[in-house]
Amino acid sequence: RAAMSGVAEGQAEQRSAAKATPSDRVDAFVLTGFLGSGKTTLLASALADPAFADTAVIVNELGEVGIDHELLSFSSDATLVLPGGCVCCSIREDIEQALRDLFEARDAGRIAPFRRLVIETTGIAEPLPLLATLHQNPLALARLNKPEIVTVLDGVLGEATLGAHREAQEQIVHADKIVISKSDLIEPPARARLADLVAAQNPWATLHEADLTQGAPARIFETTPSRRPEA
Repeated sequence: RAAMSGVAEGQAEQRSAAKATPSDRVDAFVLTGFLGSGKTTLLASALADPAFADTAVIVNELGEVGIDHELLSFSSDATLVLPGGCVCCSIREDIEQALRDLFEARDAGRIAPFRRLVIETTGIAEPLPLLATLHQNPLALARLNKPEIVTVLDGVLGEATLGAHREAQEQIVHADKIVISKSDLIEPPARARLADLVAAQNPWATLHEADLTQGAPARIFETTPSRRPEA
């Protein structure tokens, strides 16, 4: 029965993927950042903006769960909370099921169409296992634009965090965009030193600064045009 269920799910993914055209693809973002960096506050701020009403969100339910879910619960019906672990390879089936649920609801008209998907990981998660899952999933390959990794780095504690935690370093190294949060709390010399440290670890990422009391910079959750396939 389990094998038949897997076959049925695979067939459903293929049918859903067959409906997609390049213009139907959804921009995808993996939002990461070490514990306390402010990534959930940043995401909640973005979702409070009417311009982000067409955003689906998948959040985890480990560690920061109560805070994450409460902050994000207002965003839309297209918010899924994954139980029991970080959004990483250990719950690969959960992330794949979440994608199926979202796109089935979207295609059936049970939720409003969304053009952007944000997957928020736990603070201790490395982004590569999640990307590997997305790269191997037929539905993700057919319905998502190439995901961008957005890493939020605590502007006050970032230097110490990078020096002490390998996971934080991995989040920076693999990021497409890096947001230095709490910029209003950093003196200019410290801000410049942290920016230089980040650039040394990942010179290709675009760097943003964010005062978490003022909302999210608009360009953080906009996909680079080169990541969208030609129509």
